[in-house]
Amino acid sequence: TKGDEVFMEQKFRHKIFSIPGQDIMDIEIYCTKKNGAVYCDEREMVYLGKVNVQLFDNPLGPLCISICFGQMELIAIVTNEANGYMYKKAFNFYVDL
Repeated sequence: TKGDEVFMEQKFRHKIFSIPGQDIMDIEIYCTKKNGAVYCDEREMVYLGKVNVQLFDNPLGPLCISICFGQMELIAIVTNEANGYMYKKAFNFYVDL
């Protein structure tokens, strides 16, 4: 939650699911300095990038996305819970908002 104290290497996890027939999922990452931001199209939101996840071997199974903060980067890790395959991408979140 905006305003919470976050420590380096602290992880936040969330489960997500694909829809029937979906073979790829793009998970977009945004950041903001705004308190109470809700939607990614708000003026103060900054797009950092996306993680592309292939779903060919897990079309409906759960995916777990973990966000971890480093010194100047945000690391997104998406794990396919059916087979353990991981997608990992680092984003520079030290941007001039």
